[in-house]
Amino acid sequence: MPVNFEKARAQWDRYRYARDNGHLRFVAKADLCDRYFNGDQWDPGVVARLGNRPALTMNQLQATLVAVQGEMAQTRADVAFRPVKTFGTAPDVAELHAETAHALSAVYADVARRNAWPYVESDVVDDALVTSRGWIDVRVGFDEELRGEVLLRRLDPRDVIVDPDATDYDPDRWREVWVSRWLTLDEMEVEWGAAPARHFKGRGASAFEGEDGHDSFERSPAGAWGGAAERAPALSAEDAPARVRVLERQYRKAAAAPHFVDPATGSARRVPPAWPAERVEDVAERAGVLLVERRVSEIFVTVTADDFVLQDGPSVYRHFTPVPFFPLHRNGKSLGVAEGLVSPQDLLNKSLSGELHTVNGTANSGWMSKQGNVVNMSKEEFEERAADTGLVLEVEEMDGTEKISPNPVPTGLDRLSFKAAQFIKDLSGVSDSQRGLDRADVSGVAIQQKRAASSVGTARIRHNLSRTRALVAGRVLDLVQGFYTEPRVLQARGQAEDGGGDGPAEDGGEVSVNVFDAALGRVVNDLTLGEHDVVVAEVPPRDTVEDTEFLEAVEMRRLGVRIPDDVIVAASHLRNKAALARRLSGEESADAAAKAADADLQVKLAEAAQRRGDAREKDSQAALNMVRARVEAQEAEGGGKAAQDAQKLGQDAQRHAQGMAQRDAGFAQKTAQRAAEARSKASAGPQPQPRASSRAAA
Repeated sequence: MPVNFEKARAQWDRYRYARDNGHLRFVAKADLCDRYFNGDQWDPGVVARLGNRPALTMNQLQATLVAVQGEMAQTRADVAFRPVKTFGTAPDVAELHAETAHALSAVYADVARRNAWPYVESDVVDDALVTSRGWIDVRVGFDEELRGEVLLRRLDPRDVIVDPDATDYDPDRWREVWVSRWLTLDEMEVEWGAAPARHFKGRGASAFEGEDGHDSFERSPAGAWGGAAERAPALSAEDAPARVRVLERQYRKAAAAPHFVDPATGSARRVPPAWPAERVEDVAERAGVLLVERRVSEIFVTVTADDFVLQDGPSVYRHFTPVPFFPLHRNGKSLGVAEGLVSPQDLLNKSLSGELHTVNGTANSGWMSKQGNVVNMSKEEFEERAADTGLVLEVEEMDGTEKISPNPVPTGLDRLSFKAAQFIKDLSGVSDSQRGLDRADVSGVAIQQKRAASSVGTARIRHNLSRTRALVAGRVLDLVQGFYTEPRVLQARGQAEDGGGDGPAEDGGEVSVNVFDAALGRVVNDLTLGEHDVVVAEVPPRDTVEDTEFLEAVEMRRLGVRIPDDVIVAASHLRNKAALARRLSGEESADAAAKAADADLQVKLAEAAQRRGDAREKDSQAALNMVRARVEAQEAEGGGKAAQDAQKLGQDAQRHAQGMAQRDAGFAQKTAQRAAEARSKASAGPQPQPRASSRAAA
């Protein structure tokens, strides 16, 4: 969009209101907590006044936060979807929606895998524990996938400005949210085109009256809210700004929006804003639902850079794209773990530094002497070196020089550091057991019980993390149903390494969605069907689950329970356990059973052929005997020619019977040979075969 001074000025004024009513205080707190976590815990002015006195930093705050971060990193979520609403009157609707829910779970696993979700989530959790706020941006990107793919990205907590009047955890109950970014002119040209880049080239100050430009432009990149880099109050007209602040405001406004309404149940569902009209009409016709316009609170987006409006209009999303994680949240105020440990950390540093200074002063408190009594150094040297360790003095009179008696160590000074360390444990809720610092004489059962009791201190943080996971999964579900409308093939891998507990799928783990099946006459795995609940279950780490299952399976086998071999192998840590489990289970066992059945069949055929040959031989012998009897009777009667004919007939019958017997014997011999070979292969067991990859098989 071109320059729109009035729109941009209104955006800027609203931004200043949100920035100055709470966000700058949060930024100051976040910077302080970041400094303490990184070990920068002493004020430079205080260090300057201390001079040569010690200024120790014992970073217990960092060690405690690392323990909490590790505990959060070990909690993984298994995300699934459950149908709760159906639209239309088609038969077997419940079955179709159950099929869709299963496909959606597979799609979520694919989204998590593509975005390396466990690592993104860990970074967001670290942000929140230190600064009290973590943010995930959930939106659709088209850079690598022209059809669109769901992106899960971490946002800097300092770049997201919460609605100053918001009091709820869920952004769906906020009126607005801001995302501030610094873009170079090249980045702006790539993302927004050449026009805004040309507009800001050579700009020296903000276009708004009374603004000096320090919050719209910066000469050198230093972060969104200041930092180590030096800023100029106003840029010269000859220099282009190094970066320009881009403000994205997402806010709610009343508007009319189409809804699907089921005439049978009255259930209503908002039509995804990104759907074209043809898609909406097709879904309404196939599902047998009505299209009704209703007034809703729709999301709009305005993006500006100083006086240039980059975007202004309805959003294609039904939710705000930033999703928060607040470790603790109360009436719009977020709390982390680090901010409550700043004061105890200061007490620990100052008490240890004071204790060390006192001990140093006690060890060598200095000397006092009469004027002129010290002969090996001047007055100035004596004043400077009197407290040095190993000082050697040459004096005229011993009575005129004596060592200064040090002040006694203040009572309780040595207890301050212990109290400060205990305050850090109490306020954070992290015990020595959680950090692995138990004494060697403590039993393993006691350690486990202490860890279970200590986990109560972080239960609320884990609860809010589960809430954030549910919000993210709900946003992903909404984007998938709104944008994943064409046929796709996804890698339905498990979520053990993608944030869940099922482990990677075996070969052939591809899932096809939105594919029309001519045999069934419908779309298989139609992701747009129905509404679904998000089910988030917290699962232990994968290694812990496998160890427990393996030990239990072995123990049950030892007790006599008939646990199959493939189950025990699947729970082990063998590198090729999947292939070995397949060999022990159904696939190759079925092949062996088929070979054994084929061998039995060949044996039965051989036996039947043998019986058939024996029967034919008996029939031939009986026919031959009858012919012989007739020949003998005719010879007795004296019939010459008749006797010759009968004799010839008997010879032909005999030759035919011998030929049939030989053929049956040959067939029986070959059948018996094949049966013996099949029986030998079956007794040898299945042989390993090279297994084609899923892609080659496809």
